[in-house]
Amino acid sequence: MAAQVCEGVALQLLTQHAPDYARLYLFESAPSPNFAQIKRLLAASHQRWGQHLLTARDCLKHLTELEELTHRRFALLAQAEVADIHAYNAAAAHAEPVVYLLISVSCPSRLLTR
Repeated sequence: MAAQVCEGVALQLLTQHAPDYARLYLFESAPSPNFAQIKRLLAASHQRWGQHLLTARDCLKHLTELEELTHRRFALLAQAEVADIHAYNAAAAHAEPVVYLLISVSCPSRLLTR
């Protein structure tokens, strides 16, 4: 039930954006029947909407990349003197994609602590 609610919320968030302006990263440590609609969307769009990651190595790699992106984004926001990415995108010549993370409860806790 919780996975269905999370999937519904994630899909609602994605519908607010064009594919080039939003990314969804779904982290699972093992294949599961959960998030079927998201998995179909990611596969059908050839990862244009984001990625489904299954291995610990892939999860850690993308979490590290997203951490670096966060630091770059904070610098962009500070330089542009705006409060959030939506305000930045409204004024910028090049919009930055919004990134959503969906971490499955089946993801090992060791991935979430570094």
